[in-house]
Amino acid sequence: MKKALIGISNKIKQHKEKIKIWKKSFESFSDGEVILIAANTDDEDIRVCEEELKIKYHKVDVGDPWYINNKRLHHISEYIKTSDIDLFLATDVFDVIFQNDPFLKFDTENYDLFVGNEGIILRE
Repeated sequence: MKKALIGISNKIKQHKEKIKIWKKSFESFSDGEVILIAANTDDEDIRVCEEELKIKYHKVDVGDPWYINNKRLHHISEYIKTSDIDLFLATDVFDVIFQNDPFLKFDTENYDLFVGNEGIILRE
């Protein structure tokens, strides 16, 4: 079964250390692929993805970056529709660090969709 971690970021050059931590923590526990939805990229962002982060990326235009959190699930789902990967885990990029293989908790024999939350409301 092919597995992948997916998340979205804009300003990749500015946030490369946070992206690196997210990517490396996942890779230390899972052999799944890591995919970054790269929002509103410029040439330097692409260079950082390719040369520094060595991460698979998919460029998208989210328009006004103020709405990136509102549009992220749309862009992630559009990517998933075109992929041959069997199981995806979509997370925030900046505030997730893996301490074990997240796919071990997935009961894929009985379920095909898993949803979590942070225990806070949007206005917080």
